[in-house]
Amino acid sequence: MLLTWVLSILLCCSGVLAVNCTSFIIYSPAGADWLRKHCPIVTGHVAIGPLNDNSTTQHISLDGVEVIEGSFGNYYVDIWNPLDDQPYFTLSSSTLREVRGEVDFGTSPTKLQNLTLPNLKTVNTDFQVGLYARDITYLDITSLESVDYFSLAAPNITTFRHRSLHNATSVKVHTTQIDSLDIVSDSRLNLKHVDLAGPFPNIKNIPVGFTSAEKLSISADASVTLGGPSTTNMTIGSLSLSGGVSDLKRSTKLESLRVDSLDLSSSISIPHLEIPFDNLRALTLKQLYEAHPVKDITLPPQAVNWTGGFELDISNAPELNLTSMYRTDDQNNRVQTWYWPTNISSIQISDTNLGNAFFDTFVAQQNASLDSTYPPSVLKSFHVYPSRNATGFNCAALNELSKKGRLPSPPFNFGCSNSTKTSGSTFIRTASPLHLAGVVFGATMWMV
Repeated sequence: MLLTWVLSILLCCSGVLAVNCTSFIIYSPAGADWLRKHCPIVTGHVAIGPLNDNSTTQHISLDGVEVIEGSFGNYYVDIWNPLDDQPYFTLSSSTLREVRGEVDFGTSPTKLQNLTLPNLKTVNTDFQVGLYARDITYLDITSLESVDYFSLAAPNITTFRHRSLHNATSVKVHTTQIDSLDIVSDSRLNLKHVDLAGPFPNIKNIPVGFTSAEKLSISADASVTLGGPSTTNMTIGSLSLSGGVSDLKRSTKLESLRVDSLDLSSSISIPHLEIPFDNLRALTLKQLYEAHPVKDITLPPQAVNWTGGFELDISNAPELNLTSMYRTDDQNNRVQTWYWPTNISSIQISDTNLGNAFFDTFVAQQNASLDSTYPPSVLKSFHVYPSRNATGFNCAALNELSKKGRLPSPPFNFGCSNSTKTSGSTFIRTASPLHLAGVVFGATMWMV
């Protein structure tokens, strides 16, 4: 943020304070005109404003400036400042190609309406057009390829000119009116954090085409496609979806798609969720009480070979059907939609429509010999509590596995409740005898 600049003032001319092409504060178009004619390279910072003529819209041109070695942005004011004494203004430079500090417009209030920097290629630190640039509707950064942190949060931008980033560390785009989010579609990108949070009323699909990201968070009323035009391999550490995401798709061009953890909130809008990954270590679905959109989940056949110790955590999903590993498709064919990974670390399921048939292959593997092709998984925790609409779920087979040491022991690492749905709407959930014994044992331990 352009908060405090140290200026050694050696020259003063109309509308500009300058230091032999070091740091400048531009007060008027005339001051900008002096700067662009005398300083192709600015060795310090450039700040716009406060402007000294509020009678009409001001047009600031920096054509001629090629490099700013410091930071570039609007002058800082308190976020509550209405800027009543300031004019609306536009800012452009067809020659600026590099800023070695940050570009920052709108992390504090500004009346900037149009920012046109079509040949800006590199920003060494941050490029930000922030929430408080509420009047900007046009942004042209067509050539921007390299930046450390990119942030776009100006809510009223309707026109956004940009090809794609090739090099960045983090990207954030929040509520705006733009019609494309291709900014993270280039396969050359290896990112730490990507945060895309709408609403984006003019976007129906969000393409994600980077090669890797440690964390990708998307909150938007749109579908998500993983894989860009030239992306063949993609790796994501943490993928979080919320805010009305309506579909999760995989590009047909992707040869490999590996995700460490997938976190789904209650605000997604995907009734039939298909997991299109070649590897997934953790799946979390936590639906709050006000919304339960997910009806079924499909795990692909390759899930059998997922590595890393699969962790399944599902809660408050009464409409989710986990009664079987199979369902009937539109052609009335019985198809398998759930494939249990053979290397499982933990299972936590609560308030979900469960059936014993859902655990068939899991139970079979846990009963297998230790030298079998798929030996029993070693789980650190196992807790299963069906919802009130579950019918006849029984813990007997799971209790036996716990007794045999093939599942963890109660009370802390194992829990299972039987459920029956009797005639009418009466619902009964009963803790299994093994679970009750564990609870009693645990209580006794506390009393010692």
